[in-house]
Amino acid sequence: MVNIWEFLLQTISVSLVAGLILFVKNIFKDKLTPRWQYGIWVILILRIFMPVKADKLVLLPFSIYLEMLKSYIENFLGSSFTHPLTATGSSSVFPYISSAPKSITDVLFIIYIAGVIAFLCFYLVSYIKLRLVLRKGNDISSEKRLELQHILSENNIKKIKIISVKGINSAFICGIFSPVLVLPTERETDEKILLHEIMHLKSFDSLQNIFWCLLRCLHWCNPFMHYVFNVIGNDMEMLCDQRVLENLEGEDRREYGVLLLNEVNQKYARMPGTTSVSNGGKNIAKRIEAIVRFKKYPKGMALVSVCIAIILSLPCLFVNAGYSASNNIYYPQTEYQYQKALAYARINRPTTIAGAIDTYAKALIENNGIMLLTASPVEKHQEIINNLYGYHFINDVLDLDFYESGSRPFSVFNLTKTGDEKYSAVIVFSIYEEDVENYSKENEYGFGDTLFVPIEVFKENNCWVVRETGERKKSKNYLDDSPLAQIYCLKDDAPTLFEDVKQGENGTLTVKTSSVYQIEYDTSSGNDTFFSNSKIYDSNVNLNADFNGCHVETNYIYNYNGDDYKKVERVAIEYSADLNTDFSLEKSHSFNTSSSSTDGSGYRSSSVNDGEEWDRTISDSDINSNYDYKELMEGYSSTRKIAVYVDGKLVDVFTVEVNINGN
Repeated sequence: MVNIWEFLLQTISVSLVAGLILFVKNIFKDKLTPRWQYGIWVILILRIFMPVKADKLVLLPFSIYLEMLKSYIENFLGSSFTHPLTATGSSSVFPYISSAPKSITDVLFIIYIAGVIAFLCFYLVSYIKLRLVLRKGNDISSEKRLELQHILSENNIKKIKIISVKGINSAFICGIFSPVLVLPTERETDEKILLHEIMHLKSFDSLQNIFWCLLRCLHWCNPFMHYVFNVIGNDMEMLCDQRVLENLEGEDRREYGVLLLNEVNQKYARMPGTTSVSNGGKNIAKRIEAIVRFKKYPKGMALVSVCIAIILSLPCLFVNAGYSASNNIYYPQTEYQYQKALAYARINRPTTIAGAIDTYAKALIENNGIMLLTASPVEKHQEIINNLYGYHFINDVLDLDFYESGSRPFSVFNLTKTGDEKYSAVIVFSIYEEDVENYSKENEYGFGDTLFVPIEVFKENNCWVVRETGERKKSKNYLDDSPLAQIYCLKDDAPTLFEDVKQGENGTLTVKTSSVYQIEYDTSSGNDTFFSNSKIYDSNVNLNADFNGCHVETNYIYNYNGDDYKKVERVAIEYSADLNTDFSLEKSHSFNTSSSSTDGSGYRSSSVNDGEEWDRTISDSDINSNYDYKELMEGYSSTRKIAVYVDGKLVDVFTVEVNINGN
C-alpha cells in the first residue's frame, strides 16, 4: 500500500469478508464445532494477505464509489502518493512511503503508518515489560514440579520452565521458543487449568496470538476489525476448551466449567506471545455455552463444515465483483453518471487482447470517449477527458459512418508478438458513406472505403490496453465479410506481415503474407459458410472477448521479364508444401483455371494477351485457415516450392520460407 485510498480499499474489503464470516458463524454457532468456528478464520487471513485492486477480489461493488470519491478529492490536491486518473490498487498489503508528501491525503497515510508503528511498539514494550516481571519470578519447588510432572508427561511436554509470580490471578504461558509456564503464587492452580495452558502450548497458540496482534496493527484505525480480532481470540479459547474437554471425563468436565466461572471477574490483558484461560466475563459466558454443547453437535456436520467453508471462500477470495454494469454505463446522461462512468473506465478494463481491441475499435465506431478510456493507457486518459463533450462523445476520433447491418465493421490484421506481453496489429475498418453525392469530395471516405489504424496492444496493471502507433491510412478497396477474401479484396493495400523478393532466371517473385483475426460475436447473421462467417455487428463492449478464428494468406506475385511477353498466350503458377516436388519441364494447364488443397498445394492458370497486352504478372494465394490463434500470435512458419510456367514451359522455380517468429 502506498496511499490512503489503497488502505481504505483494503480494510473495507477485509471488513466485508469478516462481516460475512461473522454472519455465517452466527447462523451455525450451535451446530458446528469450535474447531470449525476458529478454523474458518483462515479465509480472513487469506483475504488480508491478498492485495486488493479496485477491479479484483472485492466482495461488493463499493470500489466504484470509493474511486469516484478519490478522483473528486485528488483532482484538487495534487498528491504525491496517488493520481486521480489511476485506478486504486496495490501490490502489497504492507504500507510504505514512496516519496515526500504533498497533500492532506498523503499526510493521512503517513499518520496511518505512524499508527501501525505505534501499535507495534506498544505490543513490543508490553512484552518486554512482562518478561522483566517474569525475571523476578521464583522457580517452583521440586515437590510442586513432581505434582505437575504426570500431566506434563501425559502430554509429551518434556522441557518447560515453570515459575511462580506474585500478583497474577491465573496461570498463563509466555514465549514461543523458550516457553514459560507462569503460576500465581497466592493461589493454587487446578490441574484442569494447567491442562488448558498445555493445550495452548501444544497448539502454538502463543505464536498465533502474535500473528493476530500484527494483523491488529495493520488495521489499528478500523474499530470493526478490533472487534473481529477479539472474536477470533475468544474462538481460540473455545477451541482450547474443546481440546481440554476431550481429555476429561464425566464430573471433571463439569468441574472445568465451574473453574471457568471462577475466572469471570479476573483481570486479563491481551499481549502477544502469551495465552491465558481468562479472557473476560462475557467471553467466558460464551465459552460455558460451548462447553454445554460439547459432543452434542449433529452427526454428519463434519462434511457440512467443509462444504460451508468451500462455499464461503468463493465469494470472499475468488469473486471479481468490481462494478458489474450494463453497456449503458458507457452512455452517461448526467454529471453523476458521468463521474461513475469515468471511475468504471478505470477499474473495469479489458482482460484479454481481443477484449482490448474490440473495445478500442467500438470506441472509434461509436465515437464514445468512455469506451476509449477503458481501452487506452493511463497516459492518454487526461487527453481523452479534455476532449469529451456531451458526457461521452469525443472530438475527432473518426467522424465516419459505419455500416452495421449484417456485417463486421472491422477486422484485425497481422497481430504479432513484439515483446514481453506486447503485440502489434492493424485494425481495418470497413467504412460506408450514406451520402453518395459527397463520395467524390476531397478528404471524404466513400462507399466501400477502408481505413487502416496501426496499434500496439500491451499490458498495463494486469489489463490489456491499446495505443495507436502510426498514421491512419485509407484505401478505396472493399473489406469483404469473409476473412478468407479480405486480403484479396484489399489487393495491394492489405497490411503486410512478411514480404520477400526473390530473383529468378526469367523473372522476380514477390511474396507477401498477411494474417486476419476475427473477434467473436454472440449473434450470427445466419450466413455462415466455409468462405464466410459473417456476424451481425454488436455494439456492446465485451472486455473478456476472445478470437474465434484466424487466417493466414500468402500472395505469390511473379513478374516475367522475358522479351517475348507480347507473344505469350497463357501463364501458370503452381505451389506445393512438399519441397521434394519434381516440377516437370513442361506442363499443360487448362486456361483460366485454379485449384487449391488443404495440404498446401495449388495452381492458377490464366490466358494473357487476349485482346489486351499482358502486364507480365501472374499471382496466386495460399490460404491457411489456422484456428489455433494463440500459437499463430507467437509466430508462424511456412515453406513452399513455387513453379512458374509460360506457355506450358517451366521458366522459374523458387523455394520460399515465410518465417514470422513474433519478435
